[in-house]
Amino acid sequence: MHSAIAIMRALRAIAIMRVLRAIARVDVDTWRTKDYTIIPDEYLANLSHEKHIERVESR
Repeated sequence: MHSAIAIMRALRAIAIMRVLRAIARVDVDTWRTKDYTIIPDEYLANLSHEKHIERVESR
């Protein structure tokens, strides 16, 4: 029984990380496609899915 619970917890953690990664991608894509005139183009160009995912995963 304990191993089944451990497996379910691991699967839940994996699912949560997949959702957080998808949200991170949407965040970056939204920032890139919106017309933000106060945010420098260079900053927007340097946004990356990978960096944002790393920040999300480290929380």
